[in-house]
Amino acid sequence: MNNLNILHIIDCANKGGAEREMCLISKEMSLRGHHIFLIHPPGKDTNQFSQLKSNTLTVVEYPLKQKNVFKTILFLNQFMRKNKIAIIHSHLYFSDFISFLARIGLFNVKHYITLHMYILASKPKIPIRKYQFYICAFFPYLFSKKIFAVSNDLCKHTSKYFLVSKKKIIRIYNGLNFEEFTIDSNRVSEIRENYQIKENDIVLLCLGLLTEEKGQSYIVDAIGTNLSEYKNIKCFLLGSDGGHEQFLRDKIKKYNCEDRIFLPGFQTDICNWLKVSTIYVHPTLNDAMPLSLIEAMYLKRPVITTDLPTFEGFVTHQKTGLIVKKKSTVDLANAISLLINNPSLYNEIKENAYSFSLTNCSIKVTVDNILENY
Repeated sequence: MNNLNILHIIDCANKGGAEREMCLISKEMSLRGHHIFLIHPPGKDTNQFSQLKSNTLTVVEYPLKQKNVFKTILFLNQFMRKNKIAIIHSHLYFSDFISFLARIGLFNVKHYITLHMYILASKPKIPIRKYQFYICAFFPYLFSKKIFAVSNDLCKHTSKYFLVSKKKIIRIYNGLNFEEFTIDSNRVSEIRENYQIKENDIVLLCLGLLTEEKGQSYIVDAIGTNLSEYKNIKCFLLGSDGGHEQFLRDKIKKYNCEDRIFLPGFQTDICNWLKVSTIYVHPTLNDAMPLSLIEAMYLKRPVITTDLPTFEGFVTHQKTGLIVKKKSTVDLANAISLLINNPSLYNEIKENAYSFSLTNCSIKVTVDNILENY
């Protein structure tokens, strides 16, 4: 493929999975000789974008969600003309919408979309907003060149609810740059010392915003009731407060588990925490394709997650992980107990998961698949 001028655009600047994945894709494409332009809005976490700047990667901050949406559309249209953009690749639904409108009249610019989440699975406080989400997505999906979805179920969901041809939707797993995975032995020792983690302790780890939707409360319930006999279990729920932190703290106190369940907040050195852990637990009630699962699998930590359709083909029960019924404290506790008491199964799962992640979830494989479909 000839070197292209490619514009990646996202309408959010948080420390989210979509932002992280777009940065990884943009960087990998620029390393392959393509000139990448990345447009993002202002926000508290814009450093993740600005640090990517290079001779082949131009980063632009612009208020994409300003009140005058026509001003945004005009800016994008002129930007694409000026920089001779061949491909605009949008991430998240509002970016999809404004990219669709900004491309009007630019017949040589192709529009590609990556779906990082289920739009219609969201529950807006104002019901009419769900229809706004649908409209913002429907026309971009209809007129885009191709759509990349991060799971098989997201492909099916998009085809069913947005009337998009199945041939147009391509499943491409999220990818991570495994070459950047580093373990700081001093930091690992520090974590173990700070929380008095002993060699025979079973360390459970869960990453994610502390919300009801992420399901951390089911881990707390499992440890406080069904797993109370395992006195050597320690659990770390890593993530910022999404409105559920106090609820979790109250529940932990109720079970008298303050010395076994910890909420260290948001952490950046995930590899070190995974190194400390024994099992990665992801009891989510709604997810598309969390990067934390890939991180755990690559670092050979068996994963336990819920029976969401999105994990079909990604986590295979008793092969690359364990799958439990969502909202089931009993199932979750049984799965944890199964891994603790079956070293052979534990080792088999972690090796299979590592092989799967290496083959399917490196950023090089992800970008190979995207460029092949451009």
